[in-house]
Amino acid sequence: MIPELKLHQYTKKEILYKSNQLMTDYEHYGIIYLNNFLDSSDLGSLLTELNHAKNKAEEDIRTLWGNRQVVFYSKNAVKSTAPAHDYVTEDYFLQSHNKAHVFYEMHGDRRYVNRIGHGLHLMESFYTLRHLVYHNPYLATVLKTIGFIKPICHLSVYIPKHAYEIGSVVRPHQESTFAYTEPQSVVVLWMALEDATLQNACMWGIPGSNKWPLQYVSRVDHQLKIRKFERLNVEMEIPDFELQGELFMPLEVKAGDALLFHGNFIHCSPVNRSACSRSALSLQFIETHNVQYPGTNWLQPRNNQFIYDLSLAQEHSQGEIHV
Repeated sequence: MIPELKLHQYTKKEILYKSNQLMTDYEHYGIIYLNNFLDSSDLGSLLTELNHAKNKAEEDIRTLWGNRQVVFYSKNAVKSTAPAHDYVTEDYFLQSHNKAHVFYEMHGDRRYVNRIGHGLHLMESFYTLRHLVYHNPYLATVLKTIGFIKPICHLSVYIPKHAYEIGSVVRPHQESTFAYTEPQSVVVLWMALEDATLQNACMWGIPGSNKWPLQYVSRVDHQLKIRKFERLNVEMEIPDFELQGELFMPLEVKAGDALLFHGNFIHCSPVNRSACSRSALSLQFIETHNVQYPGTNWLQPRNNQFIYDLSLAQEHSQGEIHV
């Protein structure tokens, strides 16, 4: 029998009125469920903008990048020693921090879009996404509730998650590995553009794993163009994520709903063997107030635009934060 995680589904009204409960759930589970975070018009507009971005990115590959295509290998093992000569050291990948670049994965001898990123939220052509990120009192309220003072949207990426077994397994990992700050601060807002179910390979996660220490951090030497995974907290016994199968629970999400989870929350997803894709938009937020952003993170420089100053945010009489 598949275990079930019954997260409270916070409506927009509850985001404003139930901040204490929201914070309690976030600290306990490491994840919260946001009901109807996107309305139907948002969904339609986002999909249109993403289709335009894909076409433009593929045209740019041909005209500006000599048709050089970067392939992701999400099934590669995370290792703490041997340098990984992979997509992270490719100029096309590194220069995606403020653009919409397209990345692929191979299925047989055919290539499919793995993702489009990683600076969609910084581009004028993504009007709907920019509005959702920078003019969204509900998002600002959630971020303030969980303790942010001056957050930025660090990264944005579209993930199609194709049907018919196209694409690889996404192995258990912690987002803080790839968006590391000192102290750790990253949170992920994962928005479902299509229903994510058990049938079409929804994400799985370990409730409460936000309390587990960070196991690895990805460090990129930008001069030598190599990446290593450094083992952290070596004095602590951290379970092997991939051997904790009984702890993982499915995270089913309806189109338009969203999950917000802690950077240490352990999550993964299987191959999608169904006939239905389950596309999503994923955003990372990090703190800028009294936080160090290492030069060994792949995304350089850190985005310094559009910082929410939640220390100055004024609350509406009904709890809503003006942004």
